[in-house]
Amino acid sequence: MHRADLQVLLDSHYCFRNEFEDFKKPDPIMVVRMWKDKPYFQEVALFCALFSYGNAAKIVEFLQSIDFTLFEKSEIEISKTNFPYYRFQKRDHVCQAFLTLRRIYQNGGLKHIALKGYEKGTFKEFKILGVINAIIEALYKNLDFKVFGTQTIPKPLSFLFQKPVVHIARHSALKRFCLFLRWMVRKDNIDFGVWDEIDQRDLILPLDTHTFRLVKQLGLINYQSYNLKAALLATQALKQFCINDPVRYDFALYRIGQEKLFI
Repeated sequence: MHRADLQVLLDSHYCFRNEFEDFKKPDPIMVVRMWKDKPYFQEVALFCALFSYGNAAKIVEFLQSIDFTLFEKSEIEISKTNFPYYRFQKRDHVCQAFLTLRRIYQNGGLKHIALKGYEKGTFKEFKILGVINAIIEALYKNLDFKVFGTQTIPKPLSFLFQKPVVHIARHSALKRFCLFLRWMVRKDNIDFGVWDEIDQRDLILPLDTHTFRLVKQLGLINYQSYNLKAALLATQALKQFCINDPVRYDFALYRIGQEKLFI
């Protein structure tokens, strides 16, 4: 597809979604929006993003079953709650993930952690990776994994929290953390934009396997491995259409793939 045609396609889908999206088709942001006026909104958003893998309808069903007012309760009350399970995560794993985020909320919240990581900058060229690494490190720091009677973190939780980035070409695409940051940093009718200290041009496309196939089909990238490098290449390619906000196209790309629209 020629660049001019691709520009029209992407911009038209972005504008349409941003103006007319009714969220009748499942997306985890539907649940996040329900809690946007709560002081623990950012921690709710990260919880929703961490569990945003698998079938969209199942994700939303699971997230809607969580009582996020538990952020206002004590750890003892939360520990006694019968959380639902989700795919790889058993009820106890879900409970500990929730408790981890509540501890972060009680200790000052995610934003100050994110901004410190942004200022520090783990990778000089990609400041946003410093944000992601800082959040991942905070998750492990606040996780009481010893409740499982082991000296190692259970695999379902290490899958959920992932690992800090050391080598870009060897790391996963970090889709769920990039999705969370899209929600927090960008601001339009879809995303919330509550972290305006972070430049939206630094965001990385939340690349899942479906979007990965789509960006290759559109000719945006010619890279065969689904990993963090692919996400960075796709983001860089989108900058030719909107250098200051390349991730604006993420939700449109997601819907194009989800609805199997003719391209």
